[in-house]
Amino acid sequence: MTRDDVARRQHRCRRVERPGATDERREAGIELPTTAQTATTIAQHAQQDPEFQIWGIALGGGVLVVLAALVVLFLAALVSILGSPQSFPLKLVWIVIVLCLPFLGCLLWFAIGRGFARREAACAHGRSGRR
Repeated sequence: MTRDDVARRQHRCRRVERPGATDERREAGIELPTTAQTATTIAQHAQQDPEFQIWGIALGGGVLVVLAALVVLFLAALVSILGSPQSFPLKLVWIVIVLCLPFLGCLLWFAIGRGFARREAACAHGRSGRR
């Protein structure tokens, strides 16, 4: 069996690893690309193809915008929690929630916690105003 026959056979057949398959490939002179070789090939393709570069820049820019939005949401939630009229232990619980679950914790604070804090402050203000 020649190298070309082995290459055609591997191309046609679904690759199923079996014991000794790597040795057979080495004997036939067929080497599979390593991860570094694959990354190098992708990088070379990116340098040669402008469309590939544009998609890479767009994707990278989109990721940066999403990360920036998450950081702003996180900081806004922390400032809102610290400025809320809740007691310190309750603020601490919300801060821990936001720190442990950055995205979900922020959403929970703005959806549930802030409204709860406002209602609690209004009730406390209403009680103190009646005295």
